[in-house]
Amino acid sequence: MSGQQRHREPIDVRLILRRDKEAGAEVLLSRRAGDVYASGLWHLASVH
Repeated sequence: MSGQQRHREPIDVRLILRRDKEAGAEVLLSRRAGDVYASGLWHLASVH
């Protein structure tokens, strides 16, 4: 592929972890930290 760029598509995989307890269902969330986009907001675990 000399002189050509490969076609690339961003992929984002989300994972929803849920467990049922006597007090009700729980879902795993994480909170963005640092000087990044949407800092301080809660989100589902993901992999890019």
